[in-house]
Amino acid sequence: MNTFQMVVIGIFIFLAVFSVLAFSGVIPLPGLTKPLVQEITWWGTAPENQTTRLISDFNQEYEDKVKINYIEKDSLTLEADLIEALAASRGPDLILAPQELIFKHADKLAPFTYDQIDKRRFTDAFIQAGELFFYPKGIMALPLTVDPLVLYYNRDLLNTARLATSPKTWTELETYNKAITEADVRGNITRSAIALGTFSNINNAKDILAVLIMQAGNPIVRRGEDGGWQVTLAQDTLGAGEPPAAQATAFFNRFSDSSNLLYSWNSALPEARQMFARNSLAMYLGFASEYDLVRRQNPQINFDVAAVPQPSEAARANITFGRLSGLAVLKASPKVTTAAQAAVLLAWSNYAQRWADLTRLPPARRDLLSARPADPVAATFYSSALIAHGWYDFNSVVTGSALRSLAESVRQGSVEVGSALSQTQRQFEATLPNARQP
Repeated sequence: MNTFQMVVIGIFIFLAVFSVLAFSGVIPLPGLTKPLVQEITWWGTAPENQTTRLISDFNQEYEDKVKINYIEKDSLTLEADLIEALAASRGPDLILAPQELIFKHADKLAPFTYDQIDKRRFTDAFIQAGELFFYPKGIMALPLTVDPLVLYYNRDLLNTARLATSPKTWTELETYNKAITEADVRGNITRSAIALGTFSNINNAKDILAVLIMQAGNPIVRRGEDGGWQVTLAQDTLGAGEPPAAQATAFFNRFSDSSNLLYSWNSALPEARQMFARNSLAMYLGFASEYDLVRRQNPQINFDVAAVPQPSEAARANITFGRLSGLAVLKASPKVTTAAQAAVLLAWSNYAQRWADLTRLPPARRDLLSARPADPVAATFYSSALIAHGWYDFNSVVTGSALRSLAESVRQGSVEVGSALSQTQRQFEATLPNARQP
């Protein structure tokens, strides 16, 4: 073979290799269509017409990595829609879901492995509540927003009682309670300081009791050394002689005990948020997401928001309850890698802040929460988000019913508090899905 033939063969080999690389997208060619990018389907409950700009900007910025097709779902039917879609093999690739749904359906999710996202990187980035998504095999979801429990207070009613600010501690709230609560000659409550002590007419009774238990020093459910979950309700977690949950339950019930000096609420009164909107309830424990609902119920009400009261101003750690929404990848998706990449891009980019602004909820990222908004209401939501904690609520129906039975049986005196806590713990443990932990 002469030199000319060797050159010709070399040129043909070069052209063949170049063609493969060029048309596979490794070597870009001017004027040619870009390589195909995988399109993923993302389900969320934010209105689709509000997300259009954000999704469009995201797709344009990351056009060489992924394209998102966002589909709005009703929050009330999200779980049922997901189960039906997965059964028919037409589920989404990525979902933004509340923490309860993520806990309940963790076996259907593809975790982010600790090789992809190590725990240190995660804890540096997200609030402590996000650590609920830590599972033995990886991180089940990336937190995007948090809806913290806060204290709504009626400024006019506090001013009338000569109270200048909202209560910072539960002890201070007891003083406020005596100054504000009023009853008629028959003993019927006509104006209440705060709604505590019942489940039937307090919207967030379960979460209020839960935060009191956590503030008392009991995590309710915690991760065991074997990676499974352990219920701690009946445990004396502080070595104080009785379970912190007993103290919290007793405090919760004092406000609905007509023989107690703190009596300010009963099951015959209207629903708590409704009573607050009527200017008949001075303080209401509600979520940040309820702000617009309160405003719509009574546009004329003069109210503000503050942090949930704490056990003391010198408390070891301030705690409120927060509901997380997390980005999770579906195990059944044929595009798991691409969906995971999209979730990371959303959670760690400026789109996390944009999503928070769109939903009017605080972001779950620490760096974003440190930049407090100028609006004082939003600033309170942000500061409350930073101290938001949660617990592994694996079946909200079962746990809600169990905590309600706990509070009511103790209030009625039908069972001693220690026995009631043990019974509640057994109810939790009976449905605790340790075996299904991914």
